[in-house]
Amino acid sequence: MPQKEQEDDDEDDEGGVDHASTSALISSAAEYMHRADYASALQIYSYARKTCKIWETPMLELKVLSNSSLCLQRLRGRLPELVQACNDTLRRIREIRADGCEEELLLLRMEAASLSRRGSAYAQQRKTEESAEDAARVKELLAEIAELEAKVEAKA
Repeated sequence: MPQKEQEDDDEDDEGGVDHASTSALISSAAEYMHRADYASALQIYSYARKTCKIWETPMLELKVLSNSSLCLQRLRGRLPELVQACNDTLRRIREIRADGCEEELLLLRMEAASLSRRGSAYAQQRKTEESAEDAARVKELLAEIAELEAKVEAKA
């Protein structure tokens, strides 16, 4: 194959979305989390977020966002980053919900986890009003989760 055609082929490959590579990155990050190496996991999740512009599913993107905030929570001392990561996750949850996601129970659980993490970060920053608002919302979400779970069990 002539050199020019080879270069064109390479450019096409780079422009495509490689979900297998993204999945491999996320699996690798999960392994680091299981080993409690949250700094390495966060680094991989951050790389995945920067390089993946089109996610295989919205829920996969949400998993990466949520796990990033969990890593920041476990690392401690990175409160502004943790608050921002939680805000990003909460924003994405709203977008996914607006798009008509069928997995409401999972969205509620992720929303509760993000609000709980953010509320904890606010408390550590002595932002008691914001922390209390997040705690109150988490309490409401937990009630919604319990209600949905009861409906699911009743159908089973």
